[in-house]
Amino acid sequence: MNDANSLGRLLRQHSSSPVEAAGATALFEAISGGPLRADALNRTMRSLTAREHHLLNAAGAYAGHERRCLLRAQTGVLVAETTALLLAHRLPASARSALGMASTGVPLTVPTPEPLGRVLRGFGVIREPLEVILTPFRFDDAGEEQVVYSAARLWLEEPIALVTERVYRRFLEAFPCPWPYVQR
Repeated sequence: MNDANSLGRLLRQHSSSPVEAAGATALFEAISGGPLRADALNRTMRSLTAREHHLLNAAGAYAGHERRCLLRAQTGVLVAETTALLLAHRLPASARSALGMASTGVPLTVPTPEPLGRVLRGFGVIREPLEVILTPFRFDDAGEEQVVYSAARLWLEEPIALVTERVYRRFLEAFPCPWPYVQR
């Protein structure tokens, strides 16, 4: 679990840097040495829970756009299962368009294979870590072990999304420490 500890520590670090420098996508790309691909599992509108409503400071908003994906390295190795709960009306229009959603959050088009962290680059989006937990012996529905759980809130002037990443053991085995291109 040494690599999982190291990754957890990196994901836990609070930074006021934009996602292109300090987000999970940027970190995973630095570790794997190349861009990631996001394979969409599900996109839907859903009601916010009371906790989500509070974390997103979502006065007047009662639903969000949920995007679930599998992130893969260039080599095809599974990196993480991700979930993003987005408040579409707070996203820049070009980001909504790239994500295939209306300003209301309703899914419109086939989603981009770009990870959320890459779609949000250049807008000044900040990642605020909320929780990082080591999860040895946790398996996804296909039986793949996920060893790190991370949750964060993404901000522009106000919260725009809640995101989670469940990192696969297979990723850490394919790209073990030390990670020479990771600078945090």
